[in-house]
Amino acid sequence: MNAKFGIFIHWGVYSVPGWVPIGYYEEWYHWWIHNPAQPSNILWNYHRNTYGENVVYDDFITGFNGAKFNASQWINLFHDAGAKYFVIVTKHHDGFALFDTEDTTHRSSVHLGPKRDFLGELMSAAKEEHPDMKRGTYYSMPEWFNPAFKKYGFGNWPGGLARNAYNASKWEPYTGYIEGKDYLKDIQEAHMKILAEKYETDIMWCDIGGPNRTIEFASQWYNDAIKQNRQVTMNNRCGVAPDFDTPEYARFSSIQTKAWETNEGIDPYSYGYNRQTRDEDYRSAEAIIHSLVDIVSKNGNYLLNLGPTGE
Repeated sequence: MNAKFGIFIHWGVYSVPGWVPIGYYEEWYHWWIHNPAQPSNILWNYHRNTYGENVVYDDFITGFNGAKFNASQWINLFHDAGAKYFVIVTKHHDGFALFDTEDTTHRSSVHLGPKRDFLGELMSAAKEEHPDMKRGTYYSMPEWFNPAFKKYGFGNWPGGLARNAYNASKWEPYTGYIEGKDYLKDIQEAHMKILAEKYETDIMWCDIGGPNRTIEFASQWYNDAIKQNRQVTMNNRCGVAPDFDTPEYARFSSIQTKAWETNEGIDPYSYGYNRQTRDEDYRSAEAIIHSLVDIVSKNGNYLLNLGPTGE
């Protein structure tokens, strides 16, 4: 973790609606619609008034086309900004992946929507154009509404299909879901192995924690890395064996002895793109530089998030 400045990218189906009340995380759009599913919920009203009651979250998949996505331009932008590493959200809590999930699930950009392996394109561009830049993959350990996660569900990650937010007698689809899978072994662990072996991630940046098979994954991953003479690292949200802590929007008043990395958005309120945020509300270059200097002086890393639109 000697590379002190990195770029975080939250980009997915949630980027298509791109709207939440200020102060909400936009990448939680799917969850906010349902919680609570009633007129007192500002987002529930917004969705109904903007798209209608018959439009469900998965209908946004076709709008997530990445038409303007250019991996080379992104990598060069990160490099020009001085970033030494990046971490891209490969799958958020909505379960939609930006990589080839093979036959674990077909809920991904490879099987649906644009039919593109966005992660593969970004990793290839980084290897070819800036091979010294470390490549990281954010991966949500649970999924809100995956039927296979229901037996493991907890808190805000209950698993099981969501009821229609406007008609509780109907179930919403979980497009791309393949039946007969054990979530931990056949989806979660399998995905982590794909990210490690096929995409050769340097940083396994998990989120949420909860039930996991991280021990089984990590023992093989670290051993393989030693054989390949590669440096790899894993954060504190994978469940076990953390190399560094990841407080969000955090600052410390003194030098920390343990490795840590704070992450926050250029948008001061959200990681995912939110059209509600005005241009003048985004963090200024001066504010970002001051944050970087302060965080590095406390032995920390600064992971600055970008939230692109669905294009």
